[in-house]
Amino acid sequence: MGINASMYLPFSNWSVKPCHGEPAHGYFLRLVANEGHYSASVYANEIGLNGRRLTPEEALGTLLKLPINEDNKDTLRRFSPIADGAYYDLGGQRLRQRQMSFTTRRFCRACLADAPHHRVWWDILAFRKCPEHGTVIEDVDVAGQPIGWWWADITSDTSGNPLAAYAPSQADWHARSLEALIVERLTASPTTSWTLLGQYQLFEVIEACEYLGMWLGNDRTRMIPADPMEKLAVGMSALEGSRDDLVAAMHAWFIEMVPSQVRRDGKMESMGWAWNAWPKLPGTEIGNMLNQASNEAFEPIGKMGKKRFRETGDFYAERALSALAIELDIRMEALVPLARHLAVIPLSAEPWELDSAQADALRRAIADLIPSSEVTGILGLETWEWQNLVGSGRLVSFGHFALGRMFIRSEVEGFVKEVLDKVPVRDVESVSLRSFGRRKGLSVDAVLIQALDGKIATVRAASCADLRAIRVVAESRRRLNSRSVVHAPEVEVVTMAEAAAMVQLNHGTVSRLVELGALERAAGGVLRRESVLGFHRRFASAQIYRSTLGCMNFEVEDELSAIGVSTCFGLRNSSAVVERSAARRALGISCDPDDARVASSDLWEKFRAIAIKRCPMFTLPPTITEVGAKLRTATRKVVVDVSVDGVTGAISLGFDLHPTLTSRRWKIFEKRETEIREALGCMEWKASEDGAGWRLSWVVSDCGDLGSAADALSGMHRCFK
Repeated sequence: MGINASMYLPFSNWSVKPCHGEPAHGYFLRLVANEGHYSASVYANEIGLNGRRLTPEEALGTLLKLPINEDNKDTLRRFSPIADGAYYDLGGQRLRQRQMSFTTRRFCRACLADAPHHRVWWDILAFRKCPEHGTVIEDVDVAGQPIGWWWADITSDTSGNPLAAYAPSQADWHARSLEALIVERLTASPTTSWTLLGQYQLFEVIEACEYLGMWLGNDRTRMIPADPMEKLAVGMSALEGSRDDLVAAMHAWFIEMVPSQVRRDGKMESMGWAWNAWPKLPGTEIGNMLNQASNEAFEPIGKMGKKRFRETGDFYAERALSALAIELDIRMEALVPLARHLAVIPLSAEPWELDSAQADALRRAIADLIPSSEVTGILGLETWEWQNLVGSGRLVSFGHFALGRMFIRSEVEGFVKEVLDKVPVRDVESVSLRSFGRRKGLSVDAVLIQALDGKIATVRAASCADLRAIRVVAESRRRLNSRSVVHAPEVEVVTMAEAAAMVQLNHGTVSRLVELGALERAAGGVLRRESVLGFHRRFASAQIYRSTLGCMNFEVEDELSAIGVSTCFGLRNSSAVVERSAARRALGISCDPDDARVASSDLWEKFRAIAIKRCPMFTLPPTITEVGAKLRTATRKVVVDVSVDGVTGAISLGFDLHPTLTSRRWKIFEKRETEIREALGCMEWKASEDGAGWRLSWVVSDCGDLGSAADALSGMHRCFK
């Protein structure tokens, strides 16, 4: 029977005292062990807490109820991370939430031997080596298994093996390491002078170390290098001294890694992927400092060349908006489009400053932003029923915010009012937008756009205050169905999602191709099928040639470039597009990998026929190449990996659940884990490589599994839509 927390103290004994650097969740484990328990999860459930996911805030709130002295309580408050939006407040410092992890325990064996308690700096992912002992921070036991926070014994793993191992102190191991700076900041005991870093927040310092480590610790590449944490020491080495030392380190990299001819082409070409990463850093003070230092390092040995901004106005816009971006903690690529939409940014390319009235207008608009889920409630339509209202310009969305695409509430409500005001209330025979669209093979938003353009007659039901009130007059329905009326059949157009599946490119790339004129838009925010088919006949995603090249996906563009095949439309990386004929000639093949003669599969065709009926929310391409494809819903919230075995024809469906790689899905999974495990229990659940998440898979080897696989696909949408 659970204990009523309002009547009893959570622990019977608190003779164990909080230690220096010990957070509330670490102290909680030691108290549980002191009670004679090994499972902190079970104990937490018994005292009314969520044992499956005990947060530092919950642990702190519980421990502050104990009759321990105020000094001990102050120690717990100081070393316990407290969530604040996208940040954690810890020891007077701020850290981004993604920079800390409480999934499994991390530890230094030598520190545990000196004093057996958890140190909060071990929870910072950038903390890789102990600055006192020079030992590596570990996160698995001797068997290679992670130790969850449910295990209450700090000094041993779940098999009873001791974690502590004595090692002599090496205070001079690296006194100017990132780890040493972190400990000094959190303990407020500075012992080192940091000429360059003393003025910046801790989260900024870590981000700068990650960025500089990947840049200065690798060759010049077009693709972002893997695992930034492995190069943190390189980044810190460049930042530990003075500004002149930083400029010298950047200068040395340009000389050593970039040929002189490339340096003459410009700074952008010289930096490679590191140039494209710049927009992620400005908006923080340290990002501006790094940009200026790189200019000083490059100017004496190269030509600055191409500017980062396509237009001069972009430069002045970011400079004028930078202070507001820092104040609101909003990425610049999110703030600039919003400012343009509100006509805050002038049309001229002359220097300008943001005045108080313009800043207030931006603040009000940002406070009025709402996610797609709230737009759905205001419009009265399901998300997939109003997506093309955005593409057609009726609604304006803004990206790069923390919650994905955002909309201004007042504009959405104004749109609904404008539509309803234009439609008369009449008692005539009519049908709903959905019924009319189903009969004509049109989406609901396409029907609504036709109504707004005056192509069909509509009336409004007085009893409804959203767009569900709009109905199509029956006379218009009969007239459009009449054989005497000649009109273009709806099969001549496809949605953006259908086009993405046909050309095997992601939705964002298809949108960019529409902007460039490579794909032709029809009325209503849809695309002309013939233009999509014509594009697909001539061009292809560079990724379909990965198997032929025998390389990794991030190497495809470089490998094709090496044999003389250049990308088209200025698209790069995983979105790169190449001309099919040029790729075939260079590779010496007669058929493209996605040609129906090569990529055909009887089992896939049968699965596709079933899946289209059972789960029409997914767009399924007609063929699957050897490198596989991704099945996406129209809203692109659910993405499933699919591949077809070239020998057996077996179909493999894959779906990832991971706290960092698929954070939105993971939050849903945590809230509804029992329900989701039951709904997707037919799939194989395998722990991810880092042990933090799950990889769900289903293999279809014969026709008897097709129906179950389609149900699994539908279940993934139902659970995570």
